[in-house]
Amino acid sequence: MLLFSAHVSLGANLLNEQFNSFPDYFQYAYENEGGDNNDLQVNVTNSVLNITSINGSGAKELEILYPVNSSMTNSGVLNFTILATISSDVPDGGTYTDGDGDVNAYYKVECGLGFSNFSGDGGLSLVNSNGNKSIKYYDPFAPDEDGLLNVNNLERIYLRTSYNFSTSMATASYSYNGIDYIVLSSESAPNDNFYVSLEIETSNIALEEGDLYFDNFVIAEDTSYNSSISDNPYDDPIVIVDSDGDNVADSEDPFPNDPLELEKLGPSDFQPKENVGWVEVTYAYFNDLELMPGIWHPIDENFATWFAFDNTWSYENAYIWDSENSATIGPTGETGQWSHYKTSNPNIYTCKFDLSNGTNGYGFTYDGRIDLDNDGNQDGIQIRSGIQFPAQGGQLDFHQILSALPDNLDLFALTTNFTSDDYDGDGTEDASDIDDDNDGIADAYDSTALVYTVSNTSIPSSLSGYVEIYFSDSLPSSYGVWFGNGDTSSISIWNSLGGDGEVSSYRTDQTYSWDSKSLTSTASDEEGGGIFRANLKDKTNDAFFMFTYTWGRNELYQDDSGKGFFYDGQMDLDNNGVADGVQIQSGAPFPDSESTINFSNIYSSAVSNLIPIEALNYTSNEKYFLNELQDLRPGSTMVEVLGDQAVIELQMEESSDLKIWENTGDPAAMSVPVPTDSDTKFYRFKIAD
Repeated sequence: MLLFSAHVSLGANLLNEQFNSFPDYFQYAYENEGGDNNDLQVNVTNSVLNITSINGSGAKELEILYPVNSSMTNSGVLNFTILATISSDVPDGGTYTDGDGDVNAYYKVECGLGFSNFSGDGGLSLVNSNGNKSIKYYDPFAPDEDGLLNVNNLERIYLRTSYNFSTSMATASYSYNGIDYIVLSSESAPNDNFYVSLEIETSNIALEEGDLYFDNFVIAEDTSYNSSISDNPYDDPIVIVDSDGDNVADSEDPFPNDPLELEKLGPSDFQPKENVGWVEVTYAYFNDLELMPGIWHPIDENFATWFAFDNTWSYENAYIWDSENSATIGPTGETGQWSHYKTSNPNIYTCKFDLSNGTNGYGFTYDGRIDLDNDGNQDGIQIRSGIQFPAQGGQLDFHQILSALPDNLDLFALTTNFTSDDYDGDGTEDASDIDDDNDGIADAYDSTALVYTVSNTSIPSSLSGYVEIYFSDSLPSSYGVWFGNGDTSSISIWNSLGGDGEVSSYRTDQTYSWDSKSLTSTASDEEGGGIFRANLKDKTNDAFFMFTYTWGRNELYQDDSGKGFFYDGQMDLDNNGVADGVQIQSGAPFPDSESTINFSNIYSSAVSNLIPIEALNYTSNEKYFLNELQDLRPGSTMVEVLGDQAVIELQMEESSDLKIWENTGDPAAMSVPVPTDSDTKFYRFKIAD
């Protein structure tokens, strides 16, 4: 590299160069490859610093340097800001391999900020490579550590590097307007004396006046910057093209040929990108070449999944949403700039984005409570639950929707049961709903709960001792009974109504697990296993829960669904004098053959059918102990056991109409041995022979 000095003026003054005349304090360094001479010319014309050339052949570089040191700042920070412009036409000429073995674009023009005698990279630039325009910046995870942010629709960009002498951190950022800056990267680069430079590189391109120029070069301790004094001498009067007449310029419009966009969302508006309930559908383009139609949705707090329409690829990664700048920040610091627009349908917004990894695209985001694939699941819940979306065999075609979005806006509709007080539309208001967003994860545990109202004391940590009654959607004339006779063992009874009106029962022993966080149980028996997912819908209290469920042989699709309730097995719903859990565990028929109980009625009106609310009204999250079971049914009496003996007093009653009963005769007392070393004993009464 050859270094030439031209009117060098070293000093500690900060710089504010508007190029109204040729500055005499820069140094110039030229480098040439593949040509006889480096004919890059530096001129001040029309109040900008123009770079021109006559001979376009070969690769050429120029650095316009300014010396910097820590004594220039009292705060320890310097901000270097420049307006860079490339308007030159750059064709696509493919690539070539240089003398170092690097593969480069044959045609290229690049200009920006650089640093010399600098321990790190620090720089960033505007580059047009084979017709593709990007911001290039330091990214340690990118090929050759060159991150690329697509800016094909721009010719001018404000570039800034901020250097902190105290922390040795160099931070690169950019701005479309010279006011709002978006950070691209930061790196540790210990330095004290170095050069900041305006860098120019060309490859096989000749530059005429106005093809490449700089303006408004400022070095300052603070970030104040007056972009209003920037010159733009070569542009024709700005003409905003708005093909669809929706007052959004085509360059910013996600759907430039369809009048969809009403208003751009600002920092204080609703932000669908930070709301976990919303689903995003887009066409993404990687480096403007590879099309990636995909669906993006948060599956946990600050963690999202992105997968193909046809499920052929998927990615999961952490992210942060910066609502102030409408930007995403990825796990390695990569950024994305987003624009969201309201439409005539409040359940859907259009969007457009540019990511620093070279990905850009457009599409829409919609309320995930909608069931677009018509499989009975809200789309957001379906994705977060790991169920295939769109559902297998469904007719949902996102390509068709994207190609004719105005004609498909009516698809994005919520039914009237979704209200401000009932977010998930399940009929239970948020104030009482254990699972407000109806995703099957109790609100107490749900990091993505959209409304949070119920404490985790409402969720049973174990199903041991509980009885479950469930009704299948596909077999309405049948029902199932399940009992947890331990933390991992259970009994299942399936009751089927035959054509003759007789009920047949099929009993199996199972093993199971219960996840109180996700409200999911896995079960297995000799016939295989499956996953039972309960969405708790309502509760009388902690001893009685109503729910809906899905049952699948695997996680990809549902084999069954339905509704039901579970309750503490120490209750006696069939009213035969034996606790239901004990009755099921003993192998006796349940419900009792003499019982007229209607479990469907209990589900429909839990409090009024055989379950006295006063008996269930307690606040402990433990299940009932014996001293909590008084008056389980109207007229029941507790019997105290003392010294392994229980004294029972019997009273004969008589009636003439089987309705009104009166005592007759004297009561009789009898003592019954109740050994403490026995878990269960059964007793009954009969008339002696």
